[in-house]
Amino acid sequence: ATYGRPKNLQCWLERVKDYDLEQRNAVLGATSLIAAVNMGANKVDTVRTLCKSGARIDALTHAGFSVLMAACANEDSDPAVVKLLIEVLDRVEDLGLDGDINYRMQSKSTKWKLLRGSAKIAVRCGLVKSVLASRLANGPGLTALHYAARRGDVEIVTLLLEAGADPYIENEMGLNSFDISEKFGPFPSVRKVLEEHDGRE
Repeated sequence: ATYGRPKNLQCWLERVKDYDLEQRNAVLGATSLIAAVNMGANKVDTVRTLCKSGARIDALTHAGFSVLMAACANEDSDPAVVKLLIEVLDRVEDLGLDGDINYRMQSKSTKWKLLRGSAKIAVRCGLVKSVLASRLANGPGLTALHYAARRGDVEIVTLLLEAGADPYIENEMGLNSFDISEKFGPFPSVRKVLEEHDGRE
């Protein structure tokens, strides 16, 4: 899944009938689907294979990172993958808030809650200025749109907005998608798209 080899996946799933697609890796708690979309390009066939085989579209890591977030955070993010995930999210019923396009990241394990809580205090008090501490502090409350805006990806930002993503949702540090775009850019083209889809007149 990580290397994007759908034929290998199909062979494995045909031979190992009882394989648990929701099995998670030990460190991050990523499922096969999250691992597939989080890194690398050309993953559409891999994602399609996993979804057809029953991989949960609303799976979350221990950090609360969703499948859609992983696809939008990927430096090689593929609009076709994001579009496919949005279509699957729309088709599957009873996903709850974890399957919503505007799902806000929340730590799922005690370890991640402690890490992020400590980082938020340290960053707010000016005790540390490292990139890692900033990422940990700003993680809670992020949405898939925040991740796409952070990378300056106009095409994926547009896809998410058209699917109902809200650019005014704030993370727990008070940053919305406009703020994220400015902080990590600035990305004028992303801001323009956000403003064009602005529902507040």
